[in-house]
Amino acid sequence: MVACVILDLALPGMSGLEVQHQLAARGLQIPIVVVTANRDDRVGQRAAAAGALAVLRKPVNHEELINSLSAGGVGRAVSERYPLEDPVGDPVPRWLDAREE
Repeated sequence: MVACVILDLALPGMSGLEVQHQLAARGLQIPIVVVTANRDDRVGQRAAAAGALAVLRKPVNHEELINSLSAGGVGRAVSERYPLEDPVGDPVPRWLDAREE
């Protein structure tokens, strides 16, 4: 089961907007949070108009991402599946932390 999609707009072969439209065209109503380094507000507006829960600028603020998921009703499903781990006082959930990879 997919709780949500965190989608970068800059993808090889197909843009994130195209992926978003393909999911919708197939009737898949998956909550999407879009991330982008693009500073053109029109790109974010198009993603939002296509139904994105949020459009976040890179580098992504983890708290803003979690708040976006929670506002979209996704936060509980994600936090239950991937609980926050804070062994050293780090507020970054392990599933968001690229430092571990």
